[in-house]
Amino acid sequence: MAFARARAAALAGWVRAADSRGGSALRLGLLLAVGWLAWRLIHRVPVLLWALVSAWGIAAWRTAPATVPSAPQETTAAAPADETDQAAAEAAFRQLLAGAVGDRNGVHLKTVVALLHEHGLLTDWGVSEVRAQCEALGIPVRRSLKISGQVQMGVHRDDLPAPLAAPSPFPLDEPPASTSTAA
Repeated sequence: MAFARARAAALAGWVRAADSRGGSALRLGLLLAVGWLAWRLIHRVPVLLWALVSAWGIAAWRTAPATVPSAPQETTAAAPADETDQAAAEAAFRQLLAGAVGDRNGVHLKTVVALLHEHGLLTDWGVSEVRAQCEALGIPVRRSLKISGQVQMGVHRDDLPAPLAAPSPFPLDEPPASTSTAA
């Protein structure tokens, strides 16, 4: 997939790099014509598809990132601090979720994003990043969770780990007004 994205980005860049709109239109027309001719040629001589697929596979294989070596690498003095920081960040995220759930059925991911942004934290994160963080921490995300009459993607209270000792630094009494959607 990375190969296809790289090729598409390169072709789009080539089309945009023209000196004028007319040049871009000409380049786009040229790409469409080559694509149409390739389509017609493959329909007339289907054996060419095997060669094309083989070439595509080889190119994708050569473009793929190198595998990470499995042998442990040397650690520097900063590594333990990084691990400690990561563990603290994970604990803070879990506490944020627990505080956002409170006594409700759970918390919508959209509410977690609004809470993070409200406190000036991870302002570039959206629902997909919060979902990825939950999954990385082993917290299941449900596709449909009903809270206060709204059904959205979220974390159910039963899916959170055991209650945390310290209270959340970001208590949430009511969901932020920005998460409500009018239908």
